Amino acid sequence: MQKFCTASNKEVYVGFPWLHEGFPMYFEDRFSIYSLYGDAQSNRYTIQRSDQFRSTEEWNGLVNRMRHNLIEQGIFCHKERVNVMVTANRIAGVDCYNDLKEYYFYKTYMDQAEMVPLSLIVRKRDPKHCWDVNLRVNSPEQELVKNQQVICLNLNMFGLVGAVQHVDARRGQIKVGFNRATEEKKTHDPFMGQRHLEQEHKKIQGSNERIKTFFGDQEIDRMLGVKSGVVSRITSSFLIAYKSLETHEKQVVDIGLNIKNWSKRLHIPKYVRFVSNADQVSNNQHDGYNHNHHARGAKHVRSHWEYSNDCVDILREFHEKFPSAFDCVHKTRNNKTAVQKLSDLYPGDLPEAVGKLKILVKWVEGLAMSNIPFVNMGFDTLDKELIKSMDQVREDIAANYQPIKLQVKNAENL
Repeated sequence: MQKFCTASNKEVYVGFPWLHEGFPMYFEDRFSIYSLYGDAQSNRYTIQRSDQFRSTEEWNGLVNRMRHNLIEQGIFCHKERVNVMVTANRIAGVDCYNDLKEYYFYKTYMDQAEMVPLSLIVRKRDPKHCWDVNLRVNSPEQELVKNQQVICLNLNMFGLVGAVQHVDARRGQIKVGFNRATEEKKTHDPFMGQRHLEQEHKKIQGSNERIKTFFGDQEIDRMLGVKSGVVSRITSSFLIAYKSLETHEKQVVDIGLNIKNWSKRLHIPKYVRFVSNADQVSNNQHDGYNHNHHARGAKHVRSHWEYSNDCVDILREFHEKFPSAFDCVHKTRNNKTAVQKLSDLYPGDLPEAVGKLKILVKWVEGLAMSNIPFVNMGFDTLDKELIKSMDQVREDIAANYQPIKLQVKNAENL
């Protein structure tokens, strides 16, 4: 595509399906930095200019890193067209200020700033523009329609679920109707689940049970004393082919723990997780805790798989019982075939090698993790004991909590 554009003297523009609202703080080029100061309430801003403190090499390095990060997200910016950089903060949400005299909404922005080329910045569009992902309205009353379910946050009816009956935009009132028979049967304690989870967490901290900790594959490589990259491969699928002694046909077995599958975006919960947010990576958290500003600023550990301490225990036992499997993984790391030979795992007499292989496969298949179904990346499961305790709480609620008597009308103006 780049060669075609260069040869035909054309430029290609790709529309972005999803745009993020943000607030610019700095505009800078090779020679100057322009800082934006002002007040959002009065919508009056001033610009202050200062000299660029970066050298030519530092500026070119900054541009190259920014272009590389954008390319990983599928956005290409030509190096010669990146002349001005913008430092902006994305919008995080909307909050409200409410006291007896004033009531208004204001926007909140993320603490982490991002730097992008000026060419990726567009002026704020009209709320009804066709490119907007979520259509916005001018007033909260327009978001509510008749028969729409709402949750009340008023102090005297906190947590009640009702249906909109009428919206009076002129007075700013919304009439909400309630099904009192249904609502009185509910347990109106919004913090019950939170208190239960806090109590269970304190029990784990006070007992001898370990709090779940996750490690990167390179950390586990050093723990086990194996070559780099072995743990990453042995926890996936690792196929071994051999000739059956009974049927003389080719047989293929999997001696890997098979707890993750990147191509299908699947993993086994409790034992492994995929960290896609750099702030959640264990090494980056360690750098932040120890105030390693150089490593923390660079986010030196990118998104990768992390393994729990339960998985580390299994890997340690695996390495102690079958060290030849880890040696085979390292020895065949450069092989282009997906299936390895039995001689790479157990060289020597075929009957003896097949017998050792069957013992290894039987041990892997007998692990608890081998019987747990895959879940999609980004999802996890609750602990079995926690689920049992939550069921017990539900039974206690059904047995001990009595229906309440609501002190509300069948319809309230809010």
